[in-house]
Amino acid sequence: MFLAAVVVAGTWMAARHLPQGEAHAGAVAIEAVRTQEVQSISIDTPKSPRDERRLPIAELRSLISTKTGDLLDETKLEVDRKALQAALVARGFLAAQIARASVTFGKNGGAYIVFDVERGPMFRLRSVTVTGPGEVDAEVVTLSVGDDAIGARIERARQTLAEAHAHRAPKSTVEVRVHEDPATASVDVELATR
Repeated sequence: MFLAAVVVAGTWMAARHLPQGEAHAGAVAIEAVRTQEVQSISIDTPKSPRDERRLPIAELRSLISTKTGDLLDETKLEVDRKALQAALVARGFLAAQIARASVTFGKNGGAYIVFDVERGPMFRLRSVTVTGPGEVDAEVVTLSVGDDAIGARIERARQTLAEAHAHRAPKSTVEVRVHEDPATASVDVELATR
């Protein structure tokens, strides 16, 4: 925004103090700034008849750092794309794909941005196993076959097992090993204790 204010102020000064032809060039500079300004940002998600589960659009929008009125920034749009994809994966949509931001320009040159979301199926837990010396504490793991493969729940199960097993073996560790099967949209989770 500061840069835009400097350009506008400089153009005004040029228009007041330069001959007519040169003042026109300054007006073109202002228009060039406007042509790179973000006018709108949207998330496009096709409806899936198989799974009526709705995506948390408001939550996804909150992850987008590009805002209306910002100057178009391809690097920032890529960061936004990755944040959207990571959020969907964390919610169990492990095959989610977010296309590179589609940018179109209106008559005034303003940028209209669309993120196309292919969420894919919700992955579910096919198996949950505890291996190593921590097997004796496996009952504290609350993950079940058929649960959604949500990253935060899997991490919480790892922490719970680590805390329970630490009473028996203070220097023990628990590692999560996740094996995805895209063909069946399922996940095998192994909580490996050492």
